Amino acid sequence: ARLRDVARVLRSQAGRGRTFSLRVNTDLSLALAKLQEHHEDNWVGDILESIWRTMFVRGELLVFELWAREGDSEKMIAADFGHPHSTLGFYVATRFFDREYKTCM
Repeated sequence: ARLRDVARVLRSQAGRGRTFSLRVNTDLSLALAKLQEHHEDNWVGDILESIWRTMFVRGELLVFELWAREGDSEKMIAADFGHPHSTLGFYVATRFFDREYKTCM
């Protein structure tokens, strides 16, 4: 059912001239800035950002980014921040999405 929902959203947005791409770890600074914009009372402060930047450099932090393209313009519209844990697990610490694109989520 979820796959059908995704396909429906992609088709409807393509009709508006929007396409999407999923990327990993392309711009940590932008993702963190958008996270702060999305959550005004965000618990991710300077200390955690510093830890995440260290983890990012080591390849231990993953930021799954959703980008939208409209014409010649691209914009990061959502991201999940997380890291692997245990043998097969993955912990999503937090996320954001651009409210202008809420019909795409």
